[in-house]
Formats: sequence, structure tokens, C-alpha cells
Amino acid sequence: MTKSTLRAALLALVMLLVAACGGGSSSNADTPSEGNTADGEAPEEQAPTLEDTEQPSAEFVAAASLIDQESGPLEPGTWRVDTLDTPFTLSTTEDLFVFANDNSFLALATPTSTGPGDRDLSFIRPARLPDPFNPEYNLVPTRGWDVQDLDGWLDAMPAGVDVNNRTDITVGGFPAIRFDAIVNDDAQDCFPNQPCATFGDVAPWNVIIAEPNIEYRAWLVDLGEVEPLVIVTGFDAADSEWLDVAGEIVNTIGFGDLGPNSIRVAEAGTFELDVHDGIALTSDVPFVFNSDWGGSSALAQLSWRVRDVQFLTRPNGIDGNPIANSDNLITYLEEQGFPVTELDGTTVDGVETRVLEVGADRFLDALSRTSDTSVNFAPSPRARWWVTDHPDRGLLVTTAELWDSTGSEEQFEEVVAWGELLVSSLEFVEESTAEDLIGTWEGPSGLTWAIGPATIEITGGAVDSVSYLATADTLQWTDISGPRACPPNQTGTYEWEVVDDVLSLTLVSDPCGGRGSNLNGRTLERAS
Repeated sequence: MTKSTLRAALLALVMLLVAACGGGSSSNADTPSEGNTADGEAPEEQAPTLEDTEQPSAEFVAAASLIDQESGPLEPGTWRVDTLDTPFTLSTTEDLFVFANDNSFLALATPTSTGPGDRDLSFIRPARLPDPFNPEYNLVPTRGWDVQDLDGWLDAMPAGVDVNNRTDITVGGFPAIRFDAIVNDDAQDCFPNQPCATFGDVAPWNVIIAEPNIEYRAWLVDLGEVEPLVIVTGFDAADSEWLDVAGEIVNTIGFGDLGPNSIRVAEAGTFELDVHDGIALTSDVPFVFNSDWGGSSALAQLSWRVRDVQFLTRPNGIDGNPIANSDNLITYLEEQGFPVTELDGTTVDGVETRVLEVGADRFLDALSRTSDTSVNFAPSPRARWWVTDHPDRGLLVTTAELWDSTGSEEQFEEVVAWGELLVSSLEFVEESTAEDLIGTWEGPSGLTWAIGPATIEITGGAVDSVSYLATADTLQWTDISGPRACPPNQTGTYEWEVVDDVLSLTLVSDPCGGRGSNLNGRTLERAS
């Protein structure tokens, strides 16, 4: 099936209104977290138990078949998941159904599941964890809790959520915390009949919400310097045998090369996106962004659901054929049955830009984000588009979308206003060159890299110097001082980028079988 923004947005709305979650229990139970039950007493009813046994760490199966559909049946076997930025494999001996598979989120369920919380198993790489000291964080622009402080987050869980049976385990060779949770009567509502309790989100595109009257088991997998993996399953008393199925699936998880989320939280200010050969934007509020959405990007304010601003670079028609300019785009949309109203134009970094209102009265893919027609875009019920004919880089389409057809005029005006702010600040930045690496860079704990044309001298780290080859977007270690060919932290080929004088490295090739991957996710600041 094709992917589309509308499906993802509608899924987010479904998650918000009915919750996509999971749940559970344990027989090797720890004492419930302090403050989660009155006077430290155990809850009156315990969830069904699952015998704890030492499980060997499962291996990543690179040759496993990829789960590539957004929804549909999943046969028994071993499957690879690539939609959460860190690939992993899992195995099942039972028929399952893929409920969702996009935007750092995967939801599996039994084929007879009637909805979220009914024998499902959800996976998310959260951009945020809810802040226990600010349970209404979904409604205000705040980061929430540090996504890598999993122990502290559980210790501080608010009164509206009972956390029990907390146990330290491993999942795929990584440390993890397994616990059971249930929403109690003290939970506050953030949305109509929906509590503020969540297991993390990649807002506004997906969120796992804990609903009342459903038992949950969750696994928080600590992946080190990159964002954790959160796994949640939900059931009621009549479906307690599902816990065995869910637990067995989790025990089969094996991880590939770790990578940071493409969906991240950013502070207010100026930032760059690797869209349309490089653009710079300025936001007046913190926001969450998806930096790798089928060759384009999506941004949203932290308090938003079902709204975002997207950037589509050089889009194609649904048949994969390129759309050369704004005239062709308007003609194409009208031929496809999408109503288009042209408003007064503007300029983007000195380039004439047409302003359109585009809508859709039904679900229908309109554009392909790339020449791969499985990565598509469908207009929302109401949207504002800025269409820029760049003379060298081609067509850039910026859209402000309200995905909820019942959304208010105020919601639409808010997303359009933020879109106008971003568009007015947009600049086309020049492509990076290898020379941009040259200089002195500083990292944590006194680590310093002095990068020259052919060597990097490292102080406060593992080696004194290293030679390298660099292109405009990759950096490859070629020689290392020291006795071993593949000492930790050094080898590999990395994609690099410099944004606001911060150098970021992402591993793309590791010739040393995992021993050289510790630079993955490294960031260094340019020395003043």
C-alpha cells in the first residue's frame, strides 16, 4: 500500500481519540513505585502474571523480510522493521495485523482486534516523554521529560498513573525496564474523555495514550546515546493470554545499527533543514520536526495535533512524473479534482512565490514526494500552499495543513500564521563542502577535534590523530594510530552536517562489525 501524510495524520487523530497502547504485568514483581499507590499498598487487583526467565539476546536478522506496508496482514515468521530509524527484527508464530507502520511508530495486533488496547503491541521512538510535573504538557510548548532518563521518569510518575511490577531486564542485548501501568481516577483529562497519561509521542503524527480501564505492560529499552524504544501492549482480563504472545515477540527482538530519530524536538530560533538542497528557517516557538519524510520534511508546534507545516521538494505526480513548475502544478491539481484558489503572491528569499488554498473533500493521494510512488502526499481538507519556482533548484511546495475536517477556523489560522512566519524567514543555503569541516571542534568532557585538510588530531579522546577522506556529506576514517585495525569509537563512514556551528555524525557504514559505531550520533560544537 502507499504511504501518505493524510493516513498518518488520520492515524494520529485516531490515536488521540481512542489511544493506541499496550499493557501487562509480571510475576517477578518489584515494589510499586513510591507515590503510585496509597501508603505503599499493592493494588486490589493484579494483572495476570507471566513467568520471568532469562532470555538469550536475540540477533538482528539483516536478511529478514521487511514490513513495508502501512496496514495489512502479517504472516508468522521473522520480520525487519525500518520505520523507527534504528532497524530491528522480531519474530511471531501467530498471524498478526499491521495497524500502523510510519513516522517512528509501529502497531501490530491480532487479526480479530477491535481497536487500540485490544491485544495490540505498539512500538515508538519518542521525541518526548510526558513531564510528570506538568501533566498537561501536550497543551503547552514544553519539551516534557528527558527521553533518556527512563528511571527518573518512572520515579516521578504522577498520581494519575499506577506503575507496578517494575523489573530490570534486557531486550535485544540492551538494558530495559518492564513495568505494568493503569490509569486511575486521579488522572486529568487533556482531551475529551482522554487522560494526559501517555507513554511518549512523536507529535503531532503519533502518540501512545494510556486509557482508563485497560491494563498495560510496557518495555522501555535504553539504546544509549540515541532515543529509546518504547514498547506497549494492552489487554483486558478476558484477553490476558495475549501477554504471553506479546512477551514472546519482545523476546525475539534484535537490533541493527543504532541511529537517532529523524523526528526530534528543537528550540525556538534559526535552524537548517536538508530540504531542497538546504534551507534555513526561523521559528518563534519550540517545535518538533521530521527530517526524513520521504525526501521532504514536516514541522509542528509542540502543542499541536492534526496540524503541521510541510516542505515538499521537487514533487512528482502520482504517476511519478516530475512537475516542472507552479503552472504545471496548478493544472495538475485541478485535473485531479482538487479545488485550487490562488491568493496574492509573495517572495521567498527573493524568489517569486505563488500562494494557493488547496483542499480535498475525500481521501486521495495527489503528489508523490519522490519518484518512488509509494511515498505519497494527500492534501488535507483545508490547506495553504506556498509554491516557489526556484530558478536553479526547481519547485518547492510549502504547505500549512489542518488534517481534521472538523477543526476550527482558529486552528487553521494558527497553522497558516506559523507557516507564513516560516516562509518569510526561509533562505536557500549553499550546499556544504568538505572544507566546512576544517577547524577546531569541542565535545563533552574536554574532547577536542582539530580538523585539518588531511588529518584530525583528537585530544581528550581515544587517539591522538586519524587520517580521513571527506566529501560534501560523508566522512570516512582511513587510518588510525594505535595497534588495532578497528579500535572502538573510530572506524566507519559517517554522514555529516554542520548546522549552527554544530557538527553531527551519523554512521552509514561500519567495516568492523559494530566495533566502530560509537561515534554514531556524536555532536561537536565549533570552538570560538
